[in-house]
Amino acid sequence: MAWEWVTAILVASRLGSGHCVGMCGPFAVLATGSAAEGPWSRRWGALACYHAGRWVTYLILGALMGGLGSVADGLAVGAGWAPIAARLVGGLMIVMGFVLIVRWWRGKAGVVSHAPWALRWNQMLISLRKRWHAKTASGAAFSWGLISTWLPCGWLYVFAIAAAGAGSVAWGMVLMTAFWIGTLPLLSLVPVGAWLIASPTSLSWTSRLRTLITS
Repeated sequence: MAWEWVTAILVASRLGSGHCVGMCGPFAVLATGSAAEGPWSRRWGALACYHAGRWVTYLILGALMGGLGSVADGLAVGAGWAPIAARLVGGLMIVMGFVLIVRWWRGKAGVVSHAPWALRWNQMLISLRKRWHAKTASGAAFSWGLISTWLPCGWLYVFAIAAAGAGSVAWGMVLMTAFWIGTLPLLSLVPVGAWLIASPTSLSWTSRLRTLITS
């Protein structure tokens, strides 16, 4: 494993984080909603806790996938083969790309559908979040980040599969951390924009601007 992997994932995550905005932007707004009317320090604290919850999820996922890759490499070496985790991951990504091309060719690239088990999984997560009675705005934000990132997301799974190719728990966690860092800028702008739009100051400036335009 080389740091080039980390750089590649960081860049890819940053460039593709618009998908994260579409998927998790509403969760980011909901997570910080209870702090939106408080001081800015409270809002930033809630946003940091939301991202911390996401990071914990990614670390767990990176450890699991990196562990699987490590087991695959161990079995391969024990059988007298070269480590195969990275090769398996590369082959799987090629298959995924082929499937996406076929879906695009058939006009189904934009069609989103979930299997029954995925729908049940979503319902379970939503139920779990409702039962999480956080006493503070930061606790509520952390729970949103921790639970919402377990919802099905193909973009996330691509990087999780890449973490399996790392072939170790530690490197799997490093790669998922790189993915997390790449999502921070755009995903943070969503709740910040919501705060600015909803704040009395922004409303007053909007009124002044409207007056200037219509006068």
